Amino acid sequence: MFKGNLLKFVSHGAWAFLILGVTACVDNDYDLTKDIDYTVTVGGDLSIPGSNTEAITLKKILDMDETSIVKADENGFYSLVKSTAPQQTDVKVDSILFNNEMFDSEGAETFLEMPQGMFDALPENEAIEYPVQREVTSVTAEKTDVTDELLAIDSAVTELPMDLEYRFLPDNDLQKIYLKAGYQIDFPDYVVISEAENTDKSLIEVRNGKSIFFKKDLMVNESGLNIPVMIRVLDFTNMPEGSGFTYPSKMKIDMELVSEGQIYFYKKDFVQNTNRHNIHFMRTPRLREGKIMNCKVKVQPEINIEMESIQIDNLPDFLSDEDVVVDLVDPKFYVTVTNSAPVDVNLNATITAHRKDGSSSIQVGDKHGVPVVIPKSVENYVICFHKQNTEVEGADQSIQLTDMDVLIEKIPQYISIDDIESNVPDRYYYVRPGRTYSVLTETRIDAPLTFGEKTNIVYRDTLDGWHEDLDKYDMKAATVTMDAVNAIPLNMKLDVQAIDVNGNEIPDIVATVDKSIAAGYMEQPTTTTITIQLTSQNGSISKLDGLLLIANATSPATNESQQLNENQTLTLTNVRVSVKGGVKIDLN
Repeated sequence: MFKGNLLKFVSHGAWAFLILGVTACVDNDYDLTKDIDYTVTVGGDLSIPGSNTEAITLKKILDMDETSIVKADENGFYSLVKSTAPQQTDVKVDSILFNNEMFDSEGAETFLEMPQGMFDALPENEAIEYPVQREVTSVTAEKTDVTDELLAIDSAVTELPMDLEYRFLPDNDLQKIYLKAGYQIDFPDYVVISEAENTDKSLIEVRNGKSIFFKKDLMVNESGLNIPVMIRVLDFTNMPEGSGFTYPSKMKIDMELVSEGQIYFYKKDFVQNTNRHNIHFMRTPRLREGKIMNCKVKVQPEINIEMESIQIDNLPDFLSDEDVVVDLVDPKFYVTVTNSAPVDVNLNATITAHRKDGSSSIQVGDKHGVPVVIPKSVENYVICFHKQNTEVEGADQSIQLTDMDVLIEKIPQYISIDDIESNVPDRYYYVRPGRTYSVLTETRIDAPLTFGEKTNIVYRDTLDGWHEDLDKYDMKAATVTMDAVNAIPLNMKLDVQAIDVNGNEIPDIVATVDKSIAAGYMEQPTTTTITIQLTSQNGSISKLDGLLLIANATSPATNESQQLNENQTLTLTNVRVSVKGGVKIDLN
């Protein structure tokens, strides 16, 4: 509030002169203490000088408390700033598990019924070899309840155990049989295998992830023989027709294993004291319970992102008037995201500014020609929506919204982010099923108070404390002049209301202002001399205590790069009240 202490019209000596002039005309025979009217008229032009104001900073003019939504940065520049608390959304793709009920195996059976004569002809102490040439066994895993979040599979890293089982059948008469070193079992091209934890690597070797090679002779006895291996990778793109993944929810894995090599046995290992000499055994691949650890997939998990509304509260007075229009050069709306999920998230949403008299909205996302993608596996990733077509410092992604003005030009009560649709783009990602990931979102508005031409800010202040100087004087007109030294980058068009000691408008006093205060700069202020005419038909000027100044601040086109700063100043100097044609003074 500006206060000017107006000086008395004239000195006490002058008052004595006036009084002496009056008493000289009085007959000494009269009682001077009775019925004398001490009202006098002073002619001529009178001027009442006032005190200059100090340079008042914008910080003091705006008089904002610590809770104000308008904040000054470390250099004093003002921005409208408000943020929300982070909101968390969980993202999960269900586990893909395999159990024994899903497996079906087809083994290779060898049966040889040996007549007595053939048996008798066998050598006693030499190994009898039997060649295995491209013998095929197969195993199938079929799952019909794969999560419907899975759209397609390219490949999968698995922990899927397999036992290569060799065992004699009940009508077998041979007690031992041997798989000769060099025996080899080949897996299909779309499978990668490795030794299992309990594989004896001194006996077998996995070559190129595709074949099992026997380094030594292995014996199959009445207890059988199990060779454990691990299925590590499944390449779904190379699986034969009828195998692979079919959306929705069906997965079928067919594996054919091809064996080649030599099997041998000894005559002495047949069961003795029997007239039957059968050789009957089975080679069967058997899958065990396992799971997909990681996979390259197209996936569409449920992602229900929510963002808290930004409350535009604690506005300073100069932005609270209903006539305020804030044409900001480059308002910014930030979304800060931490996405621990291994998939990008595509966003479509509506940003809405809510006001008492309605709302206005901007739609963003690829559906509206403004793609918004949250990258996978990022922390504190900053997306900035703003008006200008420039890269914003500190933002990882800058998105231009040319109609950003509609959100903020009429200050809203709050800004909401609604109709959020979240999905994963149609591309392959590496996903670990069964793991829960999170997406954290935090919104923030940061609008530097750098104004465009449509800006209209309403600021109110008073020059008061004049009544004690004016209450004895009856005058019908007065002129107030002052010099406004302005280092604020806003033009200020003044409307003036005369006010009494209670701060109420005096309707009988008409006030007009001849010009506006010109915008200036901190390094180059402008000086504007303002004349305010006060007129009254019934002497109400004697009730005057001061002026209510209503400044409608606008931004000239040349100042679009000038941001409000708390150190910018406005100074009123040479404040003077002038009266023409004299005044009537009531000395009663």
